[in-house]
Amino acid sequence: MKKILTKIKTGEYKIRYKARIEDVPSEFGTSFARIRQRNFLKEIIENDGVLSCGPLDFQKMNFFHSGNEWVAELEAETDNDNVSS
Repeated sequence: MKKILTKIKTGEYKIRYKARIEDVPSEFGTSFARIRQRNFLKEIIENDGVLSCGPLDFQKMNFFHSGNEWVAELEAETDNDNVSS
């Protein structure tokens, strides 16, 4: 599992955090991909630090197969950068 975090200023006082979590490679439609889908969701839920977007809890999640692996994209937005880590 690989997690990539980005921080984007969307205005003078707004900040959006995005996290992309990628699973191991799997070919969509195979039994391995179906098993990985369940296991990946379980790993995401059971691992405390994974569901965060920087210092924030996620507000939106998109879960899909990219053609190469299962991906969870998380997003959170705040009005300022005064958020404790």
